[in-house]
Amino acid sequence: MNGKPLSRDHGAPVRYFMPGWYGCTCIKWVDEISFVAEDIPATSQMREFAFRTHQQGVPQLAKDYRPAFIEQAAMPIRVEKWLVDGKIRYRVVGILWGGSRLINALEIRFNPDEDYVAVDRFQQSANDPWSFWWHAWTPKNPGAYLIRLRVKDPLVAARRLDSGYYVRSLEITEV
Repeated sequence: MNGKPLSRDHGAPVRYFMPGWYGCTCIKWVDEISFVAEDIPATSQMREFAFRTHQQGVPQLAKDYRPAFIEQAAMPIRVEKWLVDGKIRYRVVGILWGGSRLINALEIRFNPDEDYVAVDRFQQSANDPWSFWWHAWTPKNPGAYLIRLRVKDPLVAARRLDSGYYVRSLEITEV
């Protein structure tokens, strides 16, 4: 890790790595490996895994779980307020992660009655688990806004993103 041998507090001597899965929910420390029969009942960790990976319900047996897959997700992480040529401008900065293929277009909207528009600065040059994006925005009026994103590709699974799981609210006091 970081060019040095793995220490015990980071999982040495064995640390499991699962490609395509993000670290905060990935298995890191291996205390024991057990080979079990397919008809073993699901554990509490398996039930949580079912929720995080959109399984068909919560399978009761180990054999009924599908492999891990992180769907495409995106959310704003910061809204910046700028003064440009005497006018207030906003810039929404965010992150895109997950998925198993590159996407070409990420779209954003600021209220349910508005149309989605293409994010100004978005490019995914490699299937990096983390891709940053930003979008210049000039709100029409002060007030509450809901920032929502979507992937403009019908072949890309994004159920949490599409369901509004990553919608963020924002109060604008000056325009």
